[in-house]
Amino acid sequence: VRPVCSRVGQATGAGPYWLTALLGLVLTLGVARALSLEGPAPVAWPTREQTGRTAMLAAVTAVAVASGAGSSLAGLRGLLEVPGTWLAGWWVGGDLPALRGLLALLVYEPLALLAGVWALAALRRRLDPPDGWAAAWAVGTLLAFVLYPARTAADLGWVVAAWAVPGSAALAALAEGLYRRRDTPLVLAGAAVLAVFGAFALLQLMAAAQAVDLANGLPGRTLNLLLALAALMMAGAVWLLFGMSWSWRQALEALAVALFLGAAGLTLSSVGHLFWRPTAAQGRELLRSEGTPPPVLEIRETLARLSEFTTGRADGLEVALAPGAPPGLVWAVRDFGRGGAETQEEGRSPMVALVPAEGEAPTLSGQYLGQTLVVRLQAAWPGSLPPDLLAWYFRREAPTVAETWRMLVRADIAGIDISLQELPIEPDS
Repeated sequence: VRPVCSRVGQATGAGPYWLTALLGLVLTLGVARALSLEGPAPVAWPTREQTGRTAMLAAVTAVAVASGAGSSLAGLRGLLEVPGTWLAGWWVGGDLPALRGLLALLVYEPLALLAGVWALAALRRRLDPPDGWAAAWAVGTLLAFVLYPARTAADLGWVVAAWAVPGSAALAALAEGLYRRRDTPLVLAGAAVLAVFGAFALLQLMAAAQAVDLANGLPGRTLNLLLALAALMMAGAVWLLFGMSWSWRQALEALAVALFLGAAGLTLSSVGHLFWRPTAAQGRELLRSEGTPPPVLEIRETLARLSEFTTGRADGLEVALAPGAPPGLVWAVRDFGRGGAETQEEGRSPMVALVPAEGEAPTLSGQYLGQTLVVRLQAAWPGSLPPDLLAWYFRREAPTVAETWRMLVRADIAGIDISLQELPIEPDS
């Protein structure tokens, strides 16, 4: 009991996300009862003294985590706000619609989802513990994610973890069965044939993502979609012949191997789009609706060079940052002295000022040269999903809105042996 209470204390100090996981466990019990699963063997309940000690352990752990081991007592306020914040989410709602969250689960974690579905299908006729409880947990966490209005991407992590547990067991059982049997080469050969048809269909879908139907009647995207459908139909015919000629068990295992390999490749591709590829900073991801263009982060290096030529120090430049700056821009100029964009004391003016490109111009004494840069990109598609799912999935094409700011450099600073053309931003048109 003590390790469990310690983990509860750690979760309590970490934020309100654990309450969504707890809701998933409660729903798991309901799903298990609906499936007529038998609970574990009864255990002896702890005494009142043991309960008090473990509750104290959970409280001390939560206080230690929230306050940073006593280094920041201000974090205790957040500890008290955790239950209220989570309960308020039932009325306020969040930024991640349920449909977008489910699509994100399918796009970014197809391997975990497919393996979990495969495990649930294998448990259709036998729901004995512990596999039955793992399946109930997967369904319960998914229901908790859908039902809670203020869902976030962090809540989606509980769903992935719950579906990965039965899915990993199913993958291990499949791999172990293929390793011990003599008909493994036949199964792998069937999987290779199905994978070839699947790869051809995927290539046609990629071509359809950048094709259009021509006005003169010649097929464009429609032709690619028909070719992809034909490849999938041929794969289905080959699979049926394989099952009728040899055995349906071998056919199912060949299909599972082909699907798992394809899902693994799609998972790596989607995770690359989300974290590593340049499109990750364009605000077009389902779980990241805004992004910071790479040139914004390069401003720090440019200002450091300008500061060395001006003050002799890499962080000696005076940069005025107007209120309301996006987090990426604030992070880029974090090492420089900052102040408001209004006129400085004794008629002085900041060496560099960063102000919004739209709206009322700030009051600055002196002459400035400026350039406009895009500091943030935000998704602008109506509804929960991009307008063209095919083009978005393969090419990450979707409408966005750009937030522009202006970098103003004092004329006497700009006149030194560093050209404004070296700034990693685009000049005004």
